[in-house]
Amino acid sequence: MSTNTKSSNDSDEQFANHIPEPLESRDQWVCWSTDENGQRYPANPKTDNRVDPSDPDTFVGYEAAEMFSDALSAEMDGLGFALTEDDPLVGIRLENAVSDGEPEEWAEDIIDTVDSYAEYGPEQTHILLLVQGPLPDGGERSSDVEMTDRERVYPVTGDRLEQAPSSIEERETALKELHKEYIADEHTDGDSGDTAGLESGSPLSDVRETVLEEFDQQTWEVTEASLCVPASLLLEGLQSCTGLVIVGETGAGKSTVIRFFNNGLDDLVERSDDATPASFVSAEPSKDEEELEKMDLLPRIRHKLMTCKDMSGWFAGDQASIKKWMSVVANVMDGDGYVRDTGSHGQRGYTGDYRFGFLGATTPLPQRAWNVMGHTGNRLVFHEKSKMTDMSQAVSDVFDDDEYGKKVARCQEAVQTLLNDLWSEHGGYGSVEWESSLSDELQQVFEYLTMLVVHARAPVKDGTTKKEGPHRIVTTLRDIARGRALLCGRKQVEIEDAQVCARIALSTMPKERRPVVRAVLNPKNDGSLSTSDLTEQTPYTEPTVLKRMELLETLGIAECKEVDDRGTKVIEQREKFEWPDLLDFPDF
Repeated sequence: MSTNTKSSNDSDEQFANHIPEPLESRDQWVCWSTDENGQRYPANPKTDNRVDPSDPDTFVGYEAAEMFSDALSAEMDGLGFALTEDDPLVGIRLENAVSDGEPEEWAEDIIDTVDSYAEYGPEQTHILLLVQGPLPDGGERSSDVEMTDRERVYPVTGDRLEQAPSSIEERETALKELHKEYIADEHTDGDSGDTAGLESGSPLSDVRETVLEEFDQQTWEVTEASLCVPASLLLEGLQSCTGLVIVGETGAGKSTVIRFFNNGLDDLVERSDDATPASFVSAEPSKDEEELEKMDLLPRIRHKLMTCKDMSGWFAGDQASIKKWMSVVANVMDGDGYVRDTGSHGQRGYTGDYRFGFLGATTPLPQRAWNVMGHTGNRLVFHEKSKMTDMSQAVSDVFDDDEYGKKVARCQEAVQTLLNDLWSEHGGYGSVEWESSLSDELQQVFEYLTMLVVHARAPVKDGTTKKEGPHRIVTTLRDIARGRALLCGRKQVEIEDAQVCARIALSTMPKERRPVVRAVLNPKNDGSLSTSDLTEQTPYTEPTVLKRMELLETLGIAECKEVDDRGTKVIEQREKFEWPDLLDFPDF
């Protein structure tokens, strides 16, 4: 397929005839060029330099852009239009909106609602609508819908959708409705991936908008949860350390989020990519005490956030190796120091307040790791980061946008500004006295989430479970929720803080259990599913589904029943596991 932004079916004259007058008459045109690595970028046609979307001096008129594009067709790859704050235009980009050459149903609804100029993008999978009117505040992007009115360059093809007007219409009411349904509601009204309670312009809202502009909703959700860990270090009287692990397949973007916290936060963050059990308190025979103290990891992470972008080694090997790791982790994350007895240096270590926050990333854990943690003591909670499956979106991200490093750098700056400001405002570690208590309704929500984690990650042996006590997990969820409240400028936990904890609770269990647990708990299924329902909603075959149904019965989450003489089985959630009305069910 040609990538030129002029439709391959149109001549230059036809292309020009399709361009709406409000665009053609403005000196806001650019050309698309391709660099030596094959990446396309908006270019000033006079210089071939990358356009600065905020600098009108890098734009030209339509005729000049077309002339340069035609004359330099080997170097230039079509035309683009730059939106600025000085024009009345809003661009609406619908991504992954075309299937078999026709708009998807959801995209058709938007096109009909907006009723203004719309054209296919050069990749033939996206649609661009152009409207006149004010863009509402409160975010510019959801997963597949972008709405913006400035500092954005869009390819222009002239490949207009037949059902759309050829003119750019004034549509203030439609803009409000569309923004509320696809942008504001998704990010601020409490559905899954929720960031409810965030005022536009607030520090956490600024981070959210930056991450959504550069990456996607899922990356934002993981970033939001991750930010709660260092924020919780501000709380006075922490009982233990909070540890959050981002879990996902290779290539899911786990380490991307970790990078947001590294480099530039030296007073708040200690990076350790290859820590071992011996790293916390060293015992190298060839080193003296002074040298060992410099090597010890524990004093370096005291009252800071420790990051580890690859924890796979922590959970690798046989059960004995994992147990050695997890025993050390359990001791260290109690927060009162760690003392070793070593053969070469005798007893050495640290006692007192050595609490810290932990943020790591790993591929899905083997079942033996969950079993070991169930016996040595669980100190970690998890947040799933799924792998992108949309190939066209992945290619678009690489070729149409800035380089990955620049995207990460912008998110780094937003995250680090937020944390530095938060530390300066409150005074650092242990500076925030928390006096408010939970409402009865919120207390029930946290009781539910704690119960869910306790049951869902319990080890099973010989048909019986070994469930952990609830104290540690409820403490961890409480501190994460309080951390998020602080990020929002509050000292009172609200339901939107619990939404983050809900995503964590539904991730803190073995990978093999998650799909069935989520299906059974999802309110849309009314608490009852057949084997055929589960084979449709999970990646499992019927024999595996039957095993998972029996497992959930063993865990005490649901009951497995035969409903007819043919042995047809259904699974019904136990009454105590009915999803709380206050919580929106997360969408992973």
